[in-house]
This record gives sequence, structure tokens and C-alpha cells, in this order.
Amino acid sequence: MPDLFGFRHYLRFQLKNRQTISRLRSDDIDAQCQAAAALASTDSGHASRILLGKLKKCDKSQRSRRDPQNDRLRSALISALVEIGGPSARLLRAAHDGRGADWELKVAQEVHEQIFQKCVAGLRDPDHKVRVDATLDLDSLKDPRAVRPFIAALSDSNSNVRMNAAFALGRLGDLQAVPALMSIYNDSDEMVRFAVISSLGELGDKRALPVIKSAFANDVMLVQVKAQEALGKIGKA
Repeated sequence: MPDLFGFRHYLRFQLKNRQTISRLRSDDIDAQCQAAAALASTDSGHASRILLGKLKKCDKSQRSRRDPQNDRLRSALISALVEIGGPSARLLRAAHDGRGADWELKVAQEVHEQIFQKCVAGLRDPDHKVRVDATLDLDSLKDPRAVRPFIAALSDSNSNVRMNAAFALGRLGDLQAVPALMSIYNDSDEMVRFAVISSLGELGDKRALPVIKSAFANDVMLVQVKAQEALGKIGKA
């Protein structure tokens, strides 16, 4: 069954940004580059889809005739996809995993790597909002290299950064994260504690059993329930 709800959202996005999209489709390179940057500021997966379509045409033209202006436009389109971050990564994931055309694979690898480097740098930004966004975008990449940056982020001064990092480590499935997660179980923030227990359950390492069992006495019911789930998962491992 077609996703009519998603299609309606896409149409609304196009209507709201029709002037910007029109500039992207113009023959003026300056206007196209400016439009790409404007679409990047929407942080929308719909923008990623439009930018990717334009990039495909740009690369097709580049194969037939090398043009410095085309190089400039291509750079602006790639930068816009990277700026959007997570939505672009999700759109290109299948291609990045090898389930797409050669052209898509090349673009996916290029965008993925630039997003990865941007996120790792973002985790060190003094602005906690930038660090929070970096954890979300880095999580969307599902890149095993993110384990170490996420472990470091467990010591961040912002609780949302710590929570996102803890959840992400569970999804990555690398057991080297277990000791680091166990070390912050007594975090002052209840949602960080919840994320820690949730991820320890996902990782299924018996080393975490003492921490998980201690969570039954936690003063937050949500953490107690998650500890019960985690214990069941490890018991089946």
C-alpha cells in the first residue's frame, strides 16, 4: 500500500519551498548553489531527496562533459546533503550498504564519510545543542567507528548527549561499550539510567548482570521495568 501520508507531506514541502526548488532547477549556477544551501537549512529528508535528484542529473552531465561550474554545483549539493545529516544518511543507507547503483554507492560513501567527520567534530562543540544533534546524526549512520566517540560522549556534561550516546551504543552492538555503560549507571539523570539499562539488555553481556539486578531497587519505575526486560534478554543469550 502506498505511503499516502508521507506523499502528502512531500507535496506540502514542495509547495512551501517551491521558489527555492524553482531556483535549484534554473540555469543560473549561483542561484542553484544558493537554493541548495537554503534547502539544507530545512533539515528535511524531503530536501535530501530533491538534492539527490539534482545531484544525479549533475553527475550525469559531468560524465558527458567536464565543466568547472558543474563541479561547483556538485560540491554545493554534497555540502547540503551533509548539512542535513541524518535524513540524508537514512535516504542513502541502502546504497551505502551496497544495495543500489554504482552512482548511488559513490555518493553515499562520500556523504556518509563527511557526515561522520562532521558529527565527531560536533561532539566536541562547546554548544550542547550542537552536541545533541551530533549524537542523533552519528547514530543514524550506524557506523561501527562511532563506538569510541559515543563512549567518550557518556562523560558529556549534558544529560541528553549522555542519553543519546547510551542508546546508540546499544544499537551498535559492540561489547566494548559494556564497561563504559556500567560505569555511568548511577547517573543523576533518570533517562540516562534508563538508556544504560536498555542498552545493556540489547548488548546481552553477562558482565552487566550486577548492574541490571541493582536497577530493580531504582526509585524510577521505568528503570525497574527496563531492568526486568534486560534481565530476560540476557537470560536468553
